[in-house]
This record gives sequence, C-alpha cells and structure tokens, in this order.
Amino acid sequence: MKKHITFLTLLITLLISLNPSAHALTGTVNGTGVRLRKDASSSSEIVVNSLPDGASLTINGTKAGSGCSTDWYNVKYNSYTGYICGEYVNIIYDANDGATAKTDYEKQLQNAGFPSSYWPYLTALHNKHSSWVFKAINTKLNFDTVANKESSIGVSLIQGDEGYRNTSSSSYNYYTNKWKVFDGSNWYAANKETVSYYLDPRNFLSETAIFMFEDLSYNSSYQTQSMVEKILSPTKLKNYDSNYAEHFMQAASSYKVSPIYLASRVRQEVGSSTAVISGAEFTYNSKKYSKLYNPYNIGATSGADNWKKGLVWAGTGTSYGRPWNTLEKGIKGGAQYIATGYINAGQNTNYLQRFNVANGLSNVASHQYMTNIMAPYSEANSTYEAYKDYGVLNSTLVFSIPVYTNMPSKTSLPSKGNPNNYLKSIKIDNVDIVGFDGAKTDYTVYVPLASQSVDITATKVVSSASVSGTGKLNLTSDTTVKNIAVKAQNGSTKTYKITIIKSKSVEQSIENIIKNAGYTTSDTYIKNIKIGTLNSTVISKINGKGGNISIKNASTKKTSNTVATGDTVTISNGKQTKSYTVIVSGDANGDGKINAQDYTSIKREKTKNIKIQGYYRLAADVNGDNKITSVDYVNIKNYILGGKTVLK
Repeated sequence: MKKHITFLTLLITLLISLNPSAHALTGTVNGTGVRLRKDASSSSEIVVNSLPDGASLTINGTKAGSGCSTDWYNVKYNSYTGYICGEYVNIIYDANDGATAKTDYEKQLQNAGFPSSYWPYLTALHNKHSSWVFKAINTKLNFDTVANKESSIGVSLIQGDEGYRNTSSSSYNYYTNKWKVFDGSNWYAANKETVSYYLDPRNFLSETAIFMFEDLSYNSSYQTQSMVEKILSPTKLKNYDSNYAEHFMQAASSYKVSPIYLASRVRQEVGSSTAVISGAEFTYNSKKYSKLYNPYNIGATSGADNWKKGLVWAGTGTSYGRPWNTLEKGIKGGAQYIATGYINAGQNTNYLQRFNVANGLSNVASHQYMTNIMAPYSEANSTYEAYKDYGVLNSTLVFSIPVYTNMPSKTSLPSKGNPNNYLKSIKIDNVDIVGFDGAKTDYTVYVPLASQSVDITATKVVSSASVSGTGKLNLTSDTTVKNIAVKAQNGSTKTYKITIIKSKSVEQSIENIIKNAGYTTSDTYIKNIKIGTLNSTVISKINGKGGNISIKNASTKKTSNTVATGDTVTISNGKQTKSYTVIVSGDANGDGKINAQDYTSIKREKTKNIKIQGYYRLAADVNGDNKITSVDYVNIKNYILGGKTVLK
C-alpha cells in the first residue's frame, strides 16, 4: 500500500528547520523489501537491504534525489541512518509536539473540534486543496473502549500477515499454530493493535486515504457517469448489462448517494469475479438458484459460501425492489439499501460504515457494512484515482472525520512476524518433563543425587521462533534453576523456568515412589486415593518422594480440581515414565464426587443387570471384594447419608 505523501514534505522540512528537537517526527516503513540507502538515490549504496514492514523510523529531514517519485526521507532505523524513498514512509505525528504553535488555520481546526494531533495532516491537505472542508465528528467515545469492542472475535477481519491476527483462544491455537478462518479461505480475526491502527483516523489523513471520510451524498456537479465507468473498468459488469453505468447514476439521483461511492463499493466486492453479477446457476443448501444478482454482496455474512448467502438474500423478500433478478435491480436495489440503511442513518462515510462510532457506544461493532478492516482504505484509493483522472480533486469536497476521547499519541501496526513462542516439549537427559504444557512456564524436575550435569533440549511449535538456554547444564548445588527463553518471530518472548533438584529418592522405581506416597498400584491403575483429594495434594506427595508427575482430567463431568476416577497420572523418575488410570473408590461416573448418581449406577447393575463399564466398574466395587453386590450400593447410600461405610 503506497501512500504518496509528497504534500507533507514542505511541512516536515519547516518543522525540523524551526526546531528539530521540539518537532521530531516519527514514521513507519510502508511496504515490503524497502531498502535504506546511504544517499537519496536508487543507485546509492544499500545500508539495510530489507526493512521490516511497519518498522519504526525517526525522520531527520527530506532531500530531493533520483529514482523516487517523491522526495527522499533521511531517517534513523535502530542504529542505522540513511535515506528511504518517501513512497514507502508513513508519517506519524506526535500529538504533544508543537501543540502550542497554532497558525490561523490550526486555530480554525481547533475551533472545529480537531485535537492538535490532527492539525499537521489537515493543514497540509488544506494548503494543497483549499476548497476541501473538514468537519470533526465528536463521537464522545473513549478510543480504547471502541478498539476493544471492534476487536471482538469475528467483528474485524484481515487477510495476510500472521502478526496482524488475533491470538485469543477462540481465534488461535498456540499448540498447533493454527488460526480459525472466519471467512473464505484466508480471512482471520484482527488483533487489537491492528484494529487500533485502522480505527485511528490520523493514520489516514493523506491525500488518498482521506476519501474514506468523504461525505457520500450525491453531487451532480462532479460525480459523473464517465467516472463510474472508469472505476468499474476492471470489473466485468459491462459483459452482463451494457447500461450498467446509467443504472448507477439513476440510483444515485433517486437515493441521494454518491455514484462514485456506489461504484467503489461494487469494485471492492466484485473485483474480477462474475459470481454475483452473471446470474449463473449455483447450489446452496442442496437447492439450485439462478438469475440472481447482488453486486454489493449485501447479506453475504462471513462464513463459507458467503456470496451464495448474499444471492439467496437478493432473491428473498420484496423490500428494496427484491427479488433482484436482473443486474439493474441489483444495482438500484442495493443502492437503496445502502442509502436508507447506512448513509441516511448516520453512517455517511466509508469509515463510519466500517466503524459505527457516530451513533453511540451501544451501536459500536454492530450494523457495520463489512468485516474487512482495510476496506475503507481500498475504496478511498479507488475514489481518489477517479477524481484525479477527471480533474475534480479541487472541487468542494466535505470530509467528516471522527474524534475520540483519550486518544493515544500514536498507533502503529504490529510486527508481521509469527507470534508463537510456545514449546512442544522440554527434555532433561532425553526424558520428557512430565505433564509439560506450552502455556505453563514453571516446572520442577528431580534427578539422581549423583548427577553432575544434565542436557536440556527443547522442541519449538514453529520453526521461526528461536530458543536460548538449552544445552549442557552443570549442577553445582542440590537445586539449580535454569531459564529457557523462546522468542517468537514477532519479538514476543516466553520464559520457562526449570527447577532441577537432586534427590536420592529419584533412584527408586516408579512403583516404590507411588507406594512411599501412600498410594497403591495394580496393573495400570493407581488406587487408594480418597474421594475429594486435590490434584495438588497428589502432585505434592509424588514429587516429595522423588517423582515428576502430571494429572490429566478424563471427564467433562468434573467441576472441581479434585482427582477423579478415569484421570490419568503420569510419573517419571528421571529414567523412565509410566502412566496410570486413577480409581477412586465410590466415584463410579468420574465426576470426582460420591452422590446419588453413583448409587443409582451401582443399584441398576444389581437390580436391572445394566453393567457398569471399564474402570468405573473397579470404582463401583467399594468394599474391594472384586464383585459388585448389594453391599456396594448400601455402602454408597450410607456414605451419602453420613453413616458408617466401607470405601477401599
């Protein structure tokens, strides 16, 4: 996305020359494969071959050069200083810099309700297009509150780079490095940093992006049919209706909506596809449809085959001139829907249709035309190019720009890199840490008393992450703590703390460790754990005898952190690892309790011959005589009533 910002060159030069320290400007790299060069020329020596997209820059000044359609910016990136072509720099103005230095026009902006952080951008635009009118929309909404609502899963979607995607559990699985697809094949939930960037109007007050704030009312003096045709020339609309441009103009006049906006919206939705404009036959939910048209993709909510949903909607009902069984009806009916449902309902800009912030907090993140968070920017570019081609950029255009309370000094896109800093496993002397979970960072491991060193290895979830802290570790004391750091591609770091304790008990067999902890084993079962025993109690007892243990819950019925029948206990003594299934006497359904359900299960076996299966059968034998009799359910009944009972 190239943002041509030559109109800022004079402003930047002026600010820096007046007071370099008071008017320091920052920016970000805007593009991939951007090079930092020694001088302002595309043939100059390369200082950094490929700057990360979105990387932070300090801007020292500008310089005319060669090989760039704009001036070059002298910038500092980390410890490097050099020049970047202005096409690939996105300027960020610090809201606190120069806030008291008001020109006459800045005073007008202040009186109009714009904070000082908006002034440099709008002043530069005013200097180039004096006929443009900027109106502040005082949303009275807290910026962070809106960003949180717009970051709700499924509300804001984005394609592409992993660093821009949401990593909450409902969107991403750190253990498998898999994201949930919310639309099509590659639309993912955007994370809050990304949402905040696209929500912040100051990031889009450039000559092209400003058109996302254009008032979308109809103005026949410059919104012409030839401009509509220009915008839609990449599409195939003319293949299906040679009068398509006339339909847009008629719709614009009837519903008082900009035909340029309508055309830009259709171009954004249709692209080079013909699915929603050809009337071709398709199948949806096992039913065949044909001769339906929906160029705006109205009703095409997120999900698989969403365009088909939109076409079915276009053929259902009678509002807005439906069914849309011709392309003309689709163009005009869709225009009516957009005008009445959005433009005449306080959402009269592309920005406000994406971020519904002009109708109170209760409406934020609802009644929004699209989930694509970048759509207003793309449509703004289409509008700008059409206006530029037809020489109407200096017309009286009105831009309505939202203002929020408690706005941050600036917002930036996050790193594009993968965010995964999880490990799959950690091994000590080639033995897995028992119960390792990539989300948990604190582990205690027992090793033989005579150990002088251990070898630590770790397996990453994703190859792009880097790991430090593994390898040979000398054990110079009875307790040694080692940190293993995992740095994700995007720079986020997770640190795993491993406490290694020398213990004589670790040389025992696993069976002896269990026995010394007060429990018993039989085949693959661990027994003699009383009802209501906490997981932490079992873990503490086993660890205290030199074993490393994990407990895995086997039942969705269990609601407390207690050991239950069917749970899996995995124990390692540093040399070998074994797993056992828990049998808790009396807990015949695995919910970690003894109650009427257990009593009923045991009684039904005796009276109705409905057999209890698997390890639950062992738990139902509460008196330990290797069979289920009336004695067992009487014991359970007595236990429930608080009387004398036998549980083994």
